[in-house]
Amino acid sequence: MEFYRRNCLIGSLDPTKTKGKIVACLRGDNARVEKGEAVKQAGGVGMILCNDPDSGNEVIADAHVLPAAHLTLSDGAQVFSYINSTKNPMAYITRPKTYLGSTPAPVMAAFSSQGPNVITPEILKVCN
Repeated sequence: MEFYRRNCLIGSLDPTKTKGKIVACLRGDNARVEKGEAVKQAGGVGMILCNDPDSGNEVIADAHVLPAAHLTLSDGAQVFSYINSTKNPMAYITRPKTYLGSTPAPVMAAFSSQGPNVITPEILKVCN
């Protein structure tokens, strides 16, 4: 059952443990947005979607049914490590903010046609 809870499948989360909480879910097996629906149905108020090894560092901006953040594989591993090493792990989700000139800059989506190209990585498409 732990596998199903960690993957946030519909009906797998215990409402007595989820109500009012932000839940960390592992990507894979069911739709990303469905995971948020599972959290919401169990009374959760937010979700941290952590990539599994198959998803690596690709993050996707989905329209979720509750406040959510999507993390890369390495960042998600840190979240699960924190949860497993802390008696009462705490989290909060704030409104998004844009910081100009910040480093590192936002990443380009994996599906972007701007490049870099897998075959010729030095070629970038310039968009005006």
